[in-house]
Amino acid sequence: MENKIIKKISLFFLTIELFISCSISNKVENSSSNNNRIDFVEMEPVVIFSGDKKPKDISTLFRDANSLFKEKKYEEALKIYKTIENVGDGEAFFLSKYNQAVTYEKMASLLNSCLENRDNNRGNLFNKSGSSIDNSSNLENENSSSKNSEYLDSKSTETDLTDCSESTLKKNDYIDKAIKIYQFLIQNFDSKEQLHIDSLMNLSDIYGNIKMWDKIEELIYKNIDKYRFSIHKWDYLEILIRVQIALYYLNNESESEMIFLKLNQTFKQNRERFVVLSYQQRYFMSMSMFYYGEILKHRFESIIIEGNEKTMAKILDQKADIVLSAQNYYISAIEHKDKYWATAAGFRIGEMFYIYYNQIMDTKLPEKLSFQEETIYRDELKKQISNLLKKAISVLEENLKMSERSGEKNIWISKTIESLQKIRDEYYKIKLLELNSSQNN
Repeated sequence: MENKIIKKISLFFLTIELFISCSISNKVENSSSNNNRIDFVEMEPVVIFSGDKKPKDISTLFRDANSLFKEKKYEEALKIYKTIENVGDGEAFFLSKYNQAVTYEKMASLLNSCLENRDNNRGNLFNKSGSSIDNSSNLENENSSSKNSEYLDSKSTETDLTDCSESTLKKNDYIDKAIKIYQFLIQNFDSKEQLHIDSLMNLSDIYGNIKMWDKIEELIYKNIDKYRFSIHKWDYLEILIRVQIALYYLNNESESEMIFLKLNQTFKQNRERFVVLSYQQRYFMSMSMFYYGEILKHRFESIIIEGNEKTMAKILDQKADIVLSAQNYYISAIEHKDKYWATAAGFRIGEMFYIYYNQIMDTKLPEKLSFQEETIYRDELKKQISNLLKKAISVLEENLKMSERSGEKNIWISKTIESLQKIRDEYYKIKLLELNSSQNN
């Protein structure tokens, strides 16, 4: 009877065996279902330093305000920026407005970290910098947009705040003030101007932080064409990535996919301009690849395995193609070498194998099987597809090794450790089943 049942399922799982034979884990040299969206975390804005073009008194005021900002004395810095706004004109006026908005963002971010006890180790979407998986130097692309060379990256400033008595109302007030200033600057500068672009980026960050994805769609997506030829190529790619992710969170995956395909094509066509990517560029490209992998993963999960043997074989083949495509984009996320997104992608690859295993195990049993036959069928099925678990284990182990080499610890590594233990336990049970079966025979 056992041989009869085994014969019944052998043809059906030929497709699976062909799929498993593709050694995906070998492709993930340095590596990854949970349908939950990833939490959005504040980006760290940038303060513009005034150069020597300003009159002596204005330059001194800027210098004093920027020093206070670096010392985390944000309210004092804000007062000086407001003074410059009142006494300055032209460039000094607009730069002081921009710096006020950045300072309000920083103050709101600190309050939010304090009130919610946020974990700074989690990934920061739309981050202004990234961390390389190989810890290489932060080499800027010589053709990247020439943002003010005297920008201060406030990400390097520790976000320590001991007084947690500030209210959410005050935090929201800071955010509202920053939004209004950025809107003012966007309206008063042409799309070709860097201050317009920087304000646009920062405003989209704020909308993302408070999960107002529709505002990003309205701010950028509806005006996307005017940026295509008027700004530096990388800025255009960064804008597209922001739109891609906003549409993803709006559950408009078809439009998000369309934007990704456009930006990926643009990136490939201009690859010679990005021979050496900065941390920021690696971060954005890695994030973009990851989110497109997520779309393909959702597509894979949504296909139900059902029908007769012939139909199910076609479905399995279709799902295998999507898995392979998704893992290719996850691997691309890893290859851009941002630590956070690399570990996220590594986890997802391993997770997809496990999902595939469970989906196959959940397929409808053949009709007219007795209880004993059903038990034999399930046991034999586990043996036939156990290599999916083996692949999942291999990829997740690689993800942990990558984490250890890079020193990265985040939510994806926690998920990796948890999943790895669960999958190992299940795999060892199957191996024990095989051992007992061989001994009985």
